Amino acid sequence: MLRSIEQILGIPPMNIIDATASPMFSCFSDTAVYTPYLCLANRVPINEMNKALSTLQGKDHYFAEMSSMPAFDLLDRGDDQLMNRILWHYSNKNRRYPKRFAGKDED
Repeated sequence: MLRSIEQILGIPPMNIIDATASPMFSCFSDTAVYTPYLCLANRVPINEMNKALSTLQGKDHYFAEMSSMPAFDLLDRGDDQLMNRILWHYSNKNRRYPKRFAGKDED
């Protein structure tokens, strides 16, 4: 993707990995498509800050506390299974985490 962006902008590759990457040729065509698309409204206000931990209860509090662990401050350092559960909880609230993703753990 980065190689395609560089080519669209007309800038040279930043390193050898970019230079040897295959651009995304199959994503583009020579003719424009003017078909309208459906724009979805933002469900989370972009100017809303995270709530303070002291105002949260139950699973909201638990997962907010877990996501603030130092391991999640760096790339690829946190527990993937825990992060999946955190993201599931905040996007699905009271729906149970699917067993097929749960591994050994139970909700």
